[in-house]
Amino acid sequence: MITVQKLKVIVFFKAFILISLLVATFFTHNYFSNIDNKLSRQERSSKGKVSNMERKINSFNAKTKDIGEALATWEYLTSDYESFAGLRISTAKNII
Repeated sequence: MITVQKLKVIVFFKAFILISLLVATFFTHNYFSNIDNKLSRQERSSKGKVSNMERKINSFNAKTKDIGEALATWEYLTSDYESFAGLRISTAKNII
C-alpha cells in the first residue's frame, strides 16, 4: 500500500519535472528569439548596403561608352565592399 510519504515524494518529483520543463522552454524561447533578432539586424544591414550601392549608382549614373571609365566606376562603387552577396569583387571585375 502506498503511504502518504510516498505520495508526497511522487507529487514533488512530478512538480519538479514540470517546473524544469517550463523553465527550459522559457530559456529556449529566449535563445531563439535572440537569434531571430540578430538575423533581422543582419538582414536590415544587408538591405542598407544594397540601398547604399543603388544610391551610389543612381547618383553617379555613369553613362559612357568607354570601358575603362566603366571599370573605374565599378571599382569606385564597390570600393566599400570586399565581397557582396557571396560574389568577390575581383571575380566581378574579371567577369566585366
